[in-house]
Amino acid sequence: MQTYPATAIIHQQGSLKYLSHTLPFEEAYIKVRDKEKRIFTIEQIRQLPNVPPQHSYYKEWQMRAITAQRFINYLKPQKEGALLDLGAGNGWFSYQIAHQCPSIQATGIDINETELLQATQAFDLTNLEFVYGNIFDTPFYNSHFQYISINSVIQYFPDFDLLLQRLFELLSPTGEIHILDSPFYQTSKIAAAKARSKAYYTQMGVPEMAANYFHLDWKILHPYSFEILYQPNSMLKKIASKLGKIDSPFPWIKIKK
Repeated sequence: MQTYPATAIIHQQGSLKYLSHTLPFEEAYIKVRDKEKRIFTIEQIRQLPNVPPQHSYYKEWQMRAITAQRFINYLKPQKEGALLDLGAGNGWFSYQIAHQCPSIQATGIDINETELLQATQAFDLTNLEFVYGNIFDTPFYNSHFQYISINSVIQYFPDFDLLLQRLFELLSPTGEIHILDSPFYQTSKIAAAKARSKAYYTQMGVPEMAANYFHLDWKILHPYSFEILYQPNSMLKKIASKLGKIDSPFPWIKIKK
């Protein structure tokens, strides 16, 4: 599937072509990822979202696995469609979609060069490709995605309305945006959340990252046609617990034009 011109940034035989250099956000983000020990080996990436029980983030990956499978089950009945995975990182989520939904043409995009290069080494499917670029200026011509997934990265975009405006340009007329495993806050709790983030990144030795992490108010969704497909509640937590799993504390939000 060719969704952009040959001069664009494209996964091609295990490598990436470039239009731009590393951004300040990318540098700070990778510093944090490294300090948190979230940079995986290629073999570990191929196993995601499965990690061993002794792994530091085992509970988190349990939640992410449930979210991923819930979304993939939503996609499986579709006979065809193009999907853009925004903030693809090391590519595990894009791969799981492409692998389990072979009729879906998946494109993962990110400005995280370090992990995106790993994605190109870890995964090779005919219906999967990776792009290193900024969503606002990467040229996707003749491409209208039926689905755009935003999995655990919405908090890194400073202007939610501007982002949706751009994504609407990339959607087909009946297309859907899906926000997964991402926090939204009640207005009264945002100040405290910002203080926690600032303290955390300062303690990590990367204080500049606090200026790149944004806390979204639930109210920001009100102007849009959105639907909550999963809302965490005590009953679902109990069901997951009985199965020996931990479900996501975050909602699954679908937005249409």
